[in-house]
Amino acid sequence: MMKRLVLLTFLILNSLQLTAQNTYYVDIENGADANNGLTKETAWKTITKVKSFRTKYVPGDSILFHTDQVWEGQLVLNNFVGTKENPITFSSYGTGVKPHIKGNGEGTMAVHLMNCAYITFDGFEVTNRGESPLGGRYGIEIRANNKGEIYGTQVKNCDIHDINGEQDKNDGQGGGILVKNTGSTTRSRVVDVLIEGNHIYDVVRNGIYGNYNFGLDTPFRNKNVLIRKNLIERIPGDAIVAFGMENAIVEYNICRDFSPLLDLENNAAAGIWAFNSVNTIIQHNQVSGHQAKHDGQGYDADFNCENTIIQYNYSFDNVGGFVLICNDGSKETAKNIKPIVRYNLSINDGFRTDGKKYANKVPAIHIAGPVTEAQIYNNTIYAPKKPASVDKEFVKSNSWFGFADKTTFYNNTFYGVESMAFNMTSSTNNVFSNNAYYGTTNALDSNPMIGTVEGNHYAALVSKRTNGFNVENAGGMDFFGNTAKPTDVGFFSGDEEEHLSLSQRLVQNKLVASINTTVNNGTLKVVNLLDSLMEEQSHAVINGNIEIDASSYPQGVYSVILEGNGILISQKFIKVKDLGFEEDEEEEKNEVTLSVGETKKLTKEGAITWSSDNTSVVTVDETGLINAIGGGKATVTALNHLNEIIATIEVTSISYGNVGAPSNVTVKALDTSATISFTEGSNATFHKIAFRKQGQDWVEIDSIYNDNKEEYVLIGLDVLSTYEVKVSAVNFTNTSGWTSIVTFVTQINVTGITLNKSELSIYVGEDDQLEGTILPNNATVKDIKWTSDDSSVASVDESGVVTAIKSGVTNVNATTVDGDFIATVTITSVLNTVDDAPITSIGENDEVLQNIVVYPNPTSQSYFNIDFNKISSGTIEMYNTIGLVVKEIKVYNQTVVKLEIKDLNAGVYFIVISVGGKMITKKLIVE
Repeated sequence: MMKRLVLLTFLILNSLQLTAQNTYYVDIENGADANNGLTKETAWKTITKVKSFRTKYVPGDSILFHTDQVWEGQLVLNNFVGTKENPITFSSYGTGVKPHIKGNGEGTMAVHLMNCAYITFDGFEVTNRGESPLGGRYGIEIRANNKGEIYGTQVKNCDIHDINGEQDKNDGQGGGILVKNTGSTTRSRVVDVLIEGNHIYDVVRNGIYGNYNFGLDTPFRNKNVLIRKNLIERIPGDAIVAFGMENAIVEYNICRDFSPLLDLENNAAAGIWAFNSVNTIIQHNQVSGHQAKHDGQGYDADFNCENTIIQYNYSFDNVGGFVLICNDGSKETAKNIKPIVRYNLSINDGFRTDGKKYANKVPAIHIAGPVTEAQIYNNTIYAPKKPASVDKEFVKSNSWFGFADKTTFYNNTFYGVESMAFNMTSSTNNVFSNNAYYGTTNALDSNPMIGTVEGNHYAALVSKRTNGFNVENAGGMDFFGNTAKPTDVGFFSGDEEEHLSLSQRLVQNKLVASINTTVNNGTLKVVNLLDSLMEEQSHAVINGNIEIDASSYPQGVYSVILEGNGILISQKFIKVKDLGFEEDEEEEKNEVTLSVGETKKLTKEGAITWSSDNTSVVTVDETGLINAIGGGKATVTALNHLNEIIATIEVTSISYGNVGAPSNVTVKALDTSATISFTEGSNATFHKIAFRKQGQDWVEIDSIYNDNKEEYVLIGLDVLSTYEVKVSAVNFTNTSGWTSIVTFVTQINVTGITLNKSELSIYVGEDDQLEGTILPNNATVKDIKWTSDDSSVASVDESGVVTAIKSGVTNVNATTVDGDFIATVTITSVLNTVDDAPITSIGENDEVLQNIVVYPNPTSQSYFNIDFNKISSGTIEMYNTIGLVVKEIKVYNQTVVKLEIKDLNAGVYFIVISVGGKMITKKLIVE
């Protein structure tokens, strides 16, 4: 019996140990596989031990590898199973560089996650370089094989590099991460996969690739794969391919600086694309610098796909163009149905001049084969000058064993520095509508919007147009996250965030962030698509304009983030190449001179709205065309799409011929200055003012140009002195006579005002006189304007007499006419309740009420007494001046009652005494 009990206890304890969540440590330098691995001091040593312990791991376990250490060989994790709430996590401990799994090309995968459900592989360095290239060699593989649906595999924050697969696609390829399903007995796939935050570089051939089991009768694609915020660079092939996937999302990835790819038959490659997939969304990515000799676009909606969406992406400097949309018509089952390309920006895509087959064939948008119902709308495509040999085409739709049908182009902006064409060949039922064109040879719209290629080309790319085609279900937002109306044109729909705005959306060097609210202890930072911090500014108070110098940033998409006071606001901008646009002549001038009747076109980068502050002299229309209609000066202002002032131009309009004399000269004199106002003379360009102190010579002030003020301020005058002034009108050929002389006397200015009272209490219906004293006593203007904040409580007349209207409190203000100095008195208006209210009397109680005495009154004590002169019963209520009860007691058979009032403020109170149904009111003053 004892042996059975001991055995049972051992089994229970052992079971509890195996089902508890544990952290295991792996240290190749100081560990030993004989250890239990449960502490840093008793860490395991090898990945062989990690793999051999597989059946003992439970959901929630963590296996942590020491930083700064290298494990050589393959890490094969097969059938590791966590749960959604408690995944099994492989990560690191320590403070050094990431632990390194060095595959050495021993197998096709350095890290193999086979049938691993709810596994997180986080924060490793992975390499897999063999002695020679090998097709199918990858860094990490995620695979489901003969196990049904495998959920929740995650690969995060890994550095994957130095993997030598094959450059030739036909030889098996290779690359960073492979997502795959296989199996001949059980339909299998991975579901809810996350690939995030990885840095993949210097690998051959691809970055992140997919594949699935083609041997099944019907597709069983990997499902819900999320690929986000990965940096992929210096690879020759495909950066990210959603291959054999259902509902995949590829977002916020940066793919750049591609290395050359061998120019071999069928060895095509592009940046980010979908193949043999359904419902793929490719969004918020940037792809640049692809060099492939075949394809080489930034993005691709490839065949055997349905409902691919490519949106909100940035593409630049890709040799093959912006986007490929294709379908292989030679394959009976191939298809590409309803792809959508929208709200993307392409700059300088399509300039390849070499290659065996596709040199110089680089349209920005390439549609190849029998694609069905492609929708291409609200994209902005900028094509700078291309090499002379390159075909200048925005769009080409050609055969790949068939032609595209029902392709629509709505609300796109096509900007070509050179003449760019649309080559639709034999494709059918194409629709072009409401597109904007700059520098095109054959716009195919019946209603195109045509612009001129001039000035800063980038400004035209973000100009807001709202006369587009009404596209239904258009995504709801533009490239920058602003609400998009269905009739907007291009990738930008206009700003809507009122607290944070940016001076530019396409930035060559610097921009200004305008903060239109006050943020205390705030932070303004700039991050890229991967949330990598570019710069950060912290201030005790953030308000107004902050300059951001982006000149050293790599080209790409960035967000300015304002945080503080419980708010978090983000605005995007795009760092673009500084192309050194030559400004038009007027771009460099802020002053223009015209003769009356002349017009001139002003051009300013980013100008959306124009206005003139003096339309009697100069008018300006919505295009910046100014018209001189009268002599004088005007300031013309240019606003950008944020309604921010980006330029002011001073325009002088010169008039000729007869000139009329000015009139209506008036003077407002102060102590040492005087404002001269007048009606301008007809057909005048400017005016002259002559003034003098009595007994002295005239002084003339010339060239007072007509503006929107019609006044001039004389300064430097003497106090309490008499002056004379006159005005004359002048234009280019004539001068009018002088006006009549106007005499004025300078004064001593008011410096303040005081009142005889700061507080005043008066009864309703009564008056009291307020008196104001102007400072200094010898000020020239001593007029006072009296006002009441609430004239329903107390009014005041023009002489300062206050009248109480009803009970309450208000302020009466005395304002000096000269200088607007203010003094204030607080008025308390109270009901005038008599000391002894009339009594309706009968019998004994009348005598009691009439003989009641309140004492001491006034009282400076903490109490007062009420003497009834005989034994009485009743109630006593005490009211303040605004009618609130401050004390209430009942009296039973008492002659004298003492009431404590130490908690009351000084002031006037009313005592209402009730005896036998009769009452009397007494007034009490508390000092």
